[in-house]
Amino acid sequence: DVDFFTAEAESEAGRYRDALARADSAKAIYDINYGPDDPDQAEVMLLRSRILRAAGQSEESRQACEDALNLQKKLGFSDQDRAAASEQCGINTVQLATNK
Repeated sequence: DVDFFTAEAESEAGRYRDALARADSAKAIYDINYGPDDPDQAEVMLLRSRILRAAGQSEESRQACEDALNLQKKLGFSDQDRAAASEQCGINTVQLATNK
């Protein structure tokens, strides 16, 4: 969790490369401790999406967001929860649906 929150702070400070490294570190820890289908994995993917968007990497941001939304769907998250998550990425669900 420390890496997760540090990644957010680094992104807000404009240190995107450091933020992405921290987010990737958090994901690796989650992979080991919780497995790939843990709901917190989606939160890390959403964080990565937000960092990438802030860094101007829109296509990579979109992919990270879609990965998070797909995991949320797999885990049975409601459409409302998934729509709220997509807003975190700056992508609305209509945009996602038209790109499938």
